[in-house]
Amino acid sequence: MSTDWSLLSRLLDESLALPAAQRATWLAALEGEAATLRPRLQALLQRGADAAAQGFLERPPDFTLPGSGDEAESLHAAGEEIGPWRLTSLLGQGGMGAVYRATDLQLQRPVAFKVMHPQFAVQHEFQQRFLQEARASAALDHPNIIRIYEFDLDNKMLYMVTEFVAGGSLRDYLKQLYDQRKFIEVSEAMALTRQIADALDYAHSQGVLHRDVKPANLFLATHGDDVTVKRFRRTRSGIELLPENADFQPIVVGPEDAFEIEGLAVGLIRNNMLM
Repeated sequence: MSTDWSLLSRLLDESLALPAAQRATWLAALEGEAATLRPRLQALLQRGADAAAQGFLERPPDFTLPGSGDEAESLHAAGEEIGPWRLTSLLGQGGMGAVYRATDLQLQRPVAFKVMHPQFAVQHEFQQRFLQEARASAALDHPNIIRIYEFDLDNKMLYMVTEFVAGGSLRDYLKQLYDQRKFIEVSEAMALTRQIADALDYAHSQGVLHRDVKPANLFLATHGDDVTVKRFRRTRSGIELLPENADFQPIVVGPEDAFEIEGLAVGLIRNNMLM
């Protein structure tokens, strides 16, 4: 049975307007065609769950905006050299780790250097999940997907080096426009949507899911030009899309359904840009 995406979008809006504690009752009361969409609604409503209940790879830490972090309290200091990388500035940090702008001393190019807090870096399960993210992304070759340069566990320090995208996130760009009482041009929004959809379509063709499609994970080369998608994970026979302490029970959906959900997320991002 095909999915009624317009109905799903409307139901999602209604559910998000409710307090989190009321959503389980609201979901249980759905009838008719709306009831058939309950599993997909549950999957999409993961955004309303407590991010701290999920692993770093399911939901990344809420990094501070560039320039707002306190470098004195960061994991490493600007100017520090780690292998062939020199850290130049802190881009953001959260409960799991920090991201720095760095310089590749051999190739003399800017990179993004993501390093995990030591207490997580020594955990074997965390290492394997972090490695899974790196391998899934490194296997992809697309102009709108961020490139992985290196992944390593060195002296109990777990880090990943990726392409540096200078324009900031789509979330930050839209917020900047909103603060200036401006709107994104329709042609620009549609061009960005096409690039996001093209990147995800390619990843899906390789059996890889993103798992967290949202404006904060979409980065602009320069505002309004090209968009780059980061963070992918390899699919399995089933994908758990909800933390255990959500308002409703975790569900497992097959990769095909998860691909459809990510397609819907692209549509929601497009609508968000044009609202």
